[in-house]
Amino acid sequence: MTSLIDFDRDSGLGLIDSIRSVNQESRKVAALEQEFLRKGLALWTGDKTSKDAQAILVEYWHLNLSDDDGEAIRTEAQIRAAFHTASKSIHDFTDGAAVVVDDDKLVIAKTRKKRKDPWQKVAADVKKAKLSKVALKRVAQAAMVALQAEIKAAKK
Repeated sequence: MTSLIDFDRDSGLGLIDSIRSVNQESRKVAALEQEFLRKGLALWTGDKTSKDAQAILVEYWHLNLSDDDGEAIRTEAQIRAAFHTASKSIHDFTDGAAVVVDDDKLVIAKTRKKRKDPWQKVAADVKKAKLSKVALKRVAQAAMVALQAEIKAAKK
């Protein structure tokens, strides 16, 4: 596979200039940016070049949020979205979470807890209740009767 863009500081600065001069939604610029970010994140997960990659990505993050005049090129939500999309390439490393910049370091973003479905809530409540074996058997039988009734109703 050939590379469209190199991962280094100059490439990052060139991308920022492209974003300034071209419509920010341009597909070509977005594709180059995603490749740049994916390469940087892949290097960040590596051993030898992780500090250099982190420094370049942190600088890229900050330069997108302000230019020489102190005006933002993008909103924080836009740069977060770009990093989130690129971090999908390293989801095995991050357990599916995005990568963001916090305190001038790349960190794995906090994720919200997934909502439990009704069955998971009931199972958790049953575990918390610390029921006797007889009571657990009655709950299991009631759940089985309700399940069989639902299956029968679904077949109609």
